[in-house]
Amino acid sequence: MILSNNFVIIALISEQKINISMYSPKIDKHTPNLYRLAKVVGKPMTKVADELISYSFKHLQTIYQLSEQEITEIIQQDQQKTSK
Repeated sequence: MILSNNFVIIALISEQKINISMYSPKIDKHTPNLYRLAKVVGKPMTKVADELISYSFKHLQTIYQLSEQEITEIIQQDQQKTSK
C-alpha cells in the first residue's frame, strides 16, 4: 500500500504530539478589502498584509502619538523575540 507524502507527514506529526500555540488575531472584517487590494496590486494577501503592517510600524508616532522612546522600546522587544 502506497501512502501519499502528505499523509505520512501528518501521521508523523500527530504521533509526536507537536504543540504549537500561536496567537491569531481576528481580522475577518478586513479580509474582503485585503483580498481586493491584493488582486489590484497583483500580490498575495499575506504579502500585502505584511507590507501594510510594516508601514504602520514605521509610522507609529503619527498613528498613535507615541514618543520616540516608546517606539524604540517596542521595536527592540520585537527584534529580541525574532532573534531567539
